[in-house]
Amino acid sequence: MRFSNPGSTRAAKALSAFTLIELLVVIAIIAILAAILFPVFAQAREKARQSACLSNVKQIGLASLMYRNDFDDVYLPLGTIDRSLPNSYRYWPQLCQPYMKNKDIFSCPSRDDLKYDHTNVSYAGSPVNVTYGINYWVESLNRPDATEGGITRPASTILYAETGGAKNRPSPGWYMSYASYYGGVAARSNSVYGFDYVSPTGGDAPARLTDRHNEGLNIGWCDGHAKWMRRSEVEADTGTGTVGTANDSKYWWGR
Repeated sequence: MRFSNPGSTRAAKALSAFTLIELLVVIAIIAILAAILFPVFAQAREKARQSACLSNVKQIGLASLMYRNDFDDVYLPLGTIDRSLPNSYRYWPQLCQPYMKNKDIFSCPSRDDLKYDHTNVSYAGSPVNVTYGINYWVESLNRPDATEGGITRPASTILYAETGGAKNRPSPGWYMSYASYYGGVAARSNSVYGFDYVSPTGGDAPARLTDRHNEGLNIGWCDGHAKWMRRSEVEADTGTGTVGTANDSKYWWGR
């Protein structure tokens, strides 16, 4: 006959259970791992959105080049008069939309709060709402020399780039100008500064550049290629640093 020892059974159970200290250590380890991994996951998710956005910029650029080829080698204008529209103006997204047949391309995946709809009468008097802007120095409404022959450095001249704006104030996809034209880094307190700007009262300059993708932005160039660039690299394009000087820009002027 075999007899069990109650004391040894209790001891075995005690050995197989976690103590409070051990549980706290495990929880702390899990918390540390989560703190390390969650930012990595968030960055990977934003990287995927960045890639989708880059595809958008590429397609917008190709549509713009098709427009240019159809209109005597002249780049897209900022817009044209069209009395049939609610705001009596047809902006550049509406002009290149027939070449892409997909209005979702005008919305960055990281700005899913903003959807392109040029028929919305609330946009009257302002540009249609998209998350990309056209280079003011390359649009042909104000720049008659914005032609295939006039832009002599197409591979290094910005055609489109991402625009900013607050969540509660959608970004009108209008035109953009580079930072040094409005005072460069020294003008960060000014509402016309090249990148995102928010005033002490909450106002912003929504038609300016933004760095929503991992401290950088997607850019479409005049030769049709698209790439991501760091904000600091674009922001450093200050030329001589003279406020109001356009033709000393590395990425914006193009002549």
